[in-house]
Amino acid sequence: MGAWYTTREAVAASPDIRATAYAAAQLDREIESASRRVDRLCHVPDEGFAPTTATRYFPYPNSQHAFTGRLWFDQHRPVSIDTFTAGGVTIPATDYFLEPVNDGPPYTSIEIDRASASALAMNSGTSQRSLVLAGTWCACRVNEETAGTITAGINSSAATMPVSLRAGVGDILRIDSERVRVVDKMWLTSGQTGTLTAANNAQSLAVSDGTAFAVGEDLLIDAERLFVRDISANTLIVQRAWSGSTLAAHTTATIYQARTLVVLRGAFGSTAASHSSGATVYRHVLPGPIEQLTRAYALDGFFQSGAGWARTVGQGDSERQASGRAIAALAEEVYGSYARKGRMRAI
Repeated sequence: MGAWYTTREAVAASPDIRATAYAAAQLDREIESASRRVDRLCHVPDEGFAPTTATRYFPYPNSQHAFTGRLWFDQHRPVSIDTFTAGGVTIPATDYFLEPVNDGPPYTSIEIDRASASALAMNSGTSQRSLVLAGTWCACRVNEETAGTITAGINSSAATMPVSLRAGVGDILRIDSERVRVVDKMWLTSGQTGTLTAANNAQSLAVSDGTAFAVGEDLLIDAERLFVRDISANTLIVQRAWSGSTLAAHTTATIYQARTLVVLRGAFGSTAASHSSGATVYRHVLPGPIEQLTRAYALDGFFQSGAGWARTVGQGDSERQASGRAIAALAEEVYGSYARKGRMRAI
């Protein structure tokens, strides 16, 4: 699976889809499909909105009809360039400009500084792959937020990662210089216990240390799932019978958190490495409209599939096919803000 632009938890929380293995597998398929649909809408490569470390090759001369010394990246958009060679010659960072300087990153073109001695050049005997650029590529700005830490050291081959943060399946995380993608989660004991009665309005869960929990995370107590809506000191305000689980009474029962992440190591062109306990974990934050549209596509696909692609809304004489008008409006907003537009070229 490629990069996802929303998480399984975000999609499942919208209509409180029952948390079954079947639902999770179907949601995963819909999110993958929705993410690639966003890529196609915006005319960017698959996984285009995920920060990817890669080397890209371009011919020179080419058919872009650009000014001498300029290369348009077309569907590829760098946010930073580490090395740039033209015709086998390394061009120093002081001799080129990434444009648009006022709006990037991401950047749409690179231009040689006309005051420098550098120039674009072809390889000996062929124009193919004459320009080589290595760096980080992404169709949106790379915004990251500090998400927490890993709570135990891991080596480069570990497939699971114990963390102090709330993460979703599909999140793109960075530890040091390595990026990972969360592909699943496992329950980990919080070391704390709780007592609740079997009543929907019993929503205050007393714990010994409220700082060990996070607003928005799922908890498991016995066989019931809880959703943390707020935290006041050492009291968790929870929604009961979350994600299709069954309301029940609990007496000094162990509280579990989904804090062991199953991850794809060395993702998006990075290299798997060892990391020490306490290393900071950063989460890639996608633009809001990109995440919303992906979630909308995934939800629509989930319910359309369940209705045999004939989903209706309303009842009786008011029953009609679901129009998807709101999704179309959101798609128009995303296209206007993030799609790669065509350029006018000389003929």
